[in-house]
Amino acid sequence: MHASGIQEIFEEAGGTDKIPYSTAEQRYKKKYADKEKELLKFFVNPEKGTFNELPDASQFLGRKLKNPETGEIFISDGSTWKPFKG
Repeated sequence: MHASGIQEIFEEAGGTDKIPYSTAEQRYKKKYADKEKELLKFFVNPEKGTFNELPDASQFLGRKLKNPETGEIFISDGSTWKPFKG
């Protein structure tokens, strides 16, 4: 997220030659501080996260998620979410 965010800041400024990296870093922190805090909280306590849709399965290999509406449980195989029958 950091790399793509910094790239976005440079693009908004008109290119990497328009602003110094330190300015891009400051703008990034202002723009993405809340999102980074949210992701950090989720990273520390992933079981407390809630989702409107299933997250990227490749980032949660072996993790289980429960759909609160249906009670269905899914497990990540590293590429997709599969129904868990355990």
